[in-house]
Amino acid sequence: MFRRIGASFIVFSILAAGMVYQGAMAWKSKQQESWPHVGGQVTSGTIDTQGYKISHWEAHIGYRYLVEGIEHTGETDIWASSKPDASKDLEVYPLSAAVEIYYDPRNPADSTILPGSKFEHAIIGLLTWAGYGLFLAIYAQAPARDKETKKEKPHQLLKN
Repeated sequence: MFRRIGASFIVFSILAAGMVYQGAMAWKSKQQESWPHVGGQVTSGTIDTQGYKISHWEAHIGYRYLVEGIEHTGETDIWASSKPDASKDLEVYPLSAAVEIYYDPRNPADSTILPGSKFEHAIIGLLTWAGYGLFLAIYAQAPARDKETKKEKPHQLLKN
């Protein structure tokens, strides 16, 4: 019994950490919409695949910007479902193009060109972690199967 409780505690701790992480990402994504912004310049653009057997594509947009006389660089990743969609995202942000950069006033090195864009992904992740937790909570409440109850006893075989 204690082994099952210990394993459940570890699993639920991992689930709780995942939910806290996704919740923090959602909160940060919403906060970005109120960050101050400055003009910047696109310095790079690449396309990459993510996930096992290409679950999605990402356009990586690199940029530079000045905050209080200090130059910073950053990168925003834009998720796409196909390579042509990722290519279209790169066309929106061509090299050397002027772009609006939103930065964290407490840490100007933390920035994005698409404030709030990861909110939906973070909420989906949060709901996924919650779903895993619900499934495991239901599974943990299921009675443990006793191997002895499945064995037929010799005297029961004789009655048939």
